[in-house]
Amino acid sequence: MACCAVAAFVIMRLLNIHRDLQCKLNFNTPKIQEKDSKLHGTTSSCRLSLTGITCAACTNSIQNALSSTPGVTGASVSLALFQAHIIYNSAITNPEALALVVEENGYGGEVLPAARSWREDFERADIARMKEIKSGRNSFFLSIFFTIPSVLLPYPRTSTSSFWMSLAIGDLEAVLATISTFYCARHIHREALSALWARRGDMSVLSSSGITLGFIQSLHVLTYQLFGENSNPGQVSFDAISVLITVVLGGRYLKALVSRRALGFTAQLSSVMPSSATITSQRELDGNFRESAEDVPIEFLSSGNWVIVSPGHTIPGDGIIVKGSSNVSETCITGEVVPRFKKDGDEVLAGSKCLDGGLVVRITRAGTNTWLEKTLEFVAKADSRKDAFDGPIEAIIQYFVSGVMILALATVVIWKAFTDATWSDCFNRATAMLLAACPCALGLSIPACIMLSTTSASRFNILLAGGTSQLEIASIVRTVIFDKTGTLTQGHLNIECTEISPEWRGSERRRAVWWRAVQALEETQSKHPVAQALLAECEEQLSSADLKHYADLDLQVLHLHHVPGLGVHGTIRTGEEDDFHMAVGSAKFLESVGVSLAASSLTSVALKSSLHPVFISIKYSLCGLLTYSDTTKPDARKTISLLRSQGLNVGLMTGDTHASASALAHAVGIPDTWIWSAQKPIEKALVLDSLALEHGPIAMVGDNLNDIPALSSAGFSICVSRDSEISTAVHGDAQLFPTSEETGSGGGSGDLLRIPFLLGLAKETLKTVRQNLAWAIGYNIVALLWGSGVLEVVHKRLVLTPAMASLGMGLSSMLVLMNSMRLERWIPNGGAINDEKNGALSSHPNTDVKEAWM
Repeated sequence: MACCAVAAFVIMRLLNIHRDLQCKLNFNTPKIQEKDSKLHGTTSSCRLSLTGITCAACTNSIQNALSSTPGVTGASVSLALFQAHIIYNSAITNPEALALVVEENGYGGEVLPAARSWREDFERADIARMKEIKSGRNSFFLSIFFTIPSVLLPYPRTSTSSFWMSLAIGDLEAVLATISTFYCARHIHREALSALWARRGDMSVLSSSGITLGFIQSLHVLTYQLFGENSNPGQVSFDAISVLITVVLGGRYLKALVSRRALGFTAQLSSVMPSSATITSQRELDGNFRESAEDVPIEFLSSGNWVIVSPGHTIPGDGIIVKGSSNVSETCITGEVVPRFKKDGDEVLAGSKCLDGGLVVRITRAGTNTWLEKTLEFVAKADSRKDAFDGPIEAIIQYFVSGVMILALATVVIWKAFTDATWSDCFNRATAMLLAACPCALGLSIPACIMLSTTSASRFNILLAGGTSQLEIASIVRTVIFDKTGTLTQGHLNIECTEISPEWRGSERRRAVWWRAVQALEETQSKHPVAQALLAECEEQLSSADLKHYADLDLQVLHLHHVPGLGVHGTIRTGEEDDFHMAVGSAKFLESVGVSLAASSLTSVALKSSLHPVFISIKYSLCGLLTYSDTTKPDARKTISLLRSQGLNVGLMTGDTHASASALAHAVGIPDTWIWSAQKPIEKALVLDSLALEHGPIAMVGDNLNDIPALSSAGFSICVSRDSEISTAVHGDAQLFPTSEETGSGGGSGDLLRIPFLLGLAKETLKTVRQNLAWAIGYNIVALLWGSGVLEVVHKRLVLTPAMASLGMGLSSMLVLMNSMRLERWIPNGGAINDEKNGALSSHPNTDVKEAWM
């Protein structure tokens, strides 16, 4: 009884620790896992609201039942949403029939309306979880109420005790235990009956069987003690049964709280959106936006709307500030506690909060298209993802319960047949075995790790699209290959050097004509990146103090011709001088239009430079040279240094020239032997295939533009996105998205530093999965051996009581969850980044990432 009392005390203390672990739960519907089907007819989809599911074994049971139903081509079950999403052939089955399939498997199923907002789904799931926790709390505390007097009753166990006292106290304990068994634990018995009716075994079957067996055994002992003659069936243990039920219910309640806590950051994300938005029809920036303002439900918000965000209110969608400025808190998105100042033209994201100034925001993405909603969608995929580990584990869980019950029956038979143990001792061993076994720990081992690692990555704007198998590959990667443009560089070209021939730089007017002519010619190709860089340089030069009075110089471009990717040429008319021919482009292009480059000194300058040259000719004579480069990201060198310090090979692969690739490689610290230049997209994929044969799985980092073949060929692919638009067509196993300040800039400081973090997180995730599996398997082996009495061979006091077994069962699942929860706040060991000047994470908006490396 001391053990039982201690167990109840431990549960109470743990509940006190977790009393504040309550938060809202929101998840998006996970991606459907479809199977091949040859059925013909109209393909439809439906969603079912599920009740009675408590663990991964439940979702597996429902998904397998639905997937095997005729007419179903795909099914996915979300434990987080309490929802099933099904694709089916409407000519063969219908939603009502599918709901009946769920009910036949012992669960509740209700068809959800087709047009249902995510917010309603989130609220429904949250209400269901709150009911589950409330019901578990009420049953647990009611069980404590009936257990305390049962434990404190001075039950007489000596032969001199009064018969009537024994009868009275025994009956009172029996009554209290009966209430606990059949009322407080009624949910357990109901779940067990549903499971048995559906011919499947789960945790509730084991718990219910153990409680019922213990109760029957105690009732049997009491009956023999009161009315039997010269028999010794054992001791009455109604008080132990009461404590046992309290421990079981306390474990279920505590597990529900810990499961809710495990959702952590995702739960915070899903609860930040407002229920309404203030829309204005005013489009004049100097007008009164409040005069035409109207509050509408957030579901009616759409792209193009202008919304007013008052101080203290949450921004309802992704958009651009058109008027106003404010400090904006992005804590729920980036993890950064310090607010960031936003002004006209800056992008803001849904879920961030306007603190101290009013804003007018033009919505660019609303509803399920916002960054926030897409993040939830990617995180939710981890909830129902099937991985390489899942098959064997599902098979183990499927036969686990029946195997435990057979083993418990065999234990009773063997101990009774081959020892002098009483029936009470035999039933106690069987009860302990039934209560100690825990298939839930196995079922939670992988989903908990995947969901929490996905959540941890999402805090740093990293979305994981792969499952356990891809994370396993990432954990053993020894080689990382980077694309150049847009990955290690900003993706924005800058003019580095300008050389103008003496005849065109001799006077201010001649220089102005030269720059204005280049500007006029390039304006016709303004969408080309090189043209944009040239135009920016022209604008800067013409706005300088000595040339700004020539900025309005009137020029016309006649007889324009351009060759895509090479250059442009035409006739320039100034009105004051004779018309002249001008060409801007590559050396090959200028030679093709009749310009000789061999005799010019500018050509030798271009050959000596590692930068990209743009040649300029006037009247078919070379008169200028501009060189441009793509600016290296500030954190590129630090990222390469971190990866190499971890023993990884780091390479550069680009379609650019060798001179340009070599210059960048030297700048960021990549060896010459790990440079592949002038590679076409298909050639990049072939290089990766070749490297994989020698170095194992390769991680490829690209910008998701021309790198798709290479990303597809890589063992683990990482996409560095240039904006916050999240596409469902992910071409990488992981995507790195910039924050609002980095949007469109190719990434800011700290952008690439998340790659070493990601690879480290993958290793830690696989390590945690293996720890969970080792614990779950090891625990069940030891628990079953202990419960069967095998360990009593070592020492007679090594007896597993039912109360101890129940406590161990509850704690085993909790330990798996708690061990997995470390991933949510995982930080690397070592690899400190303290140098503010070398692109450290100090300026990255995700302060948590900075702290992870400090």
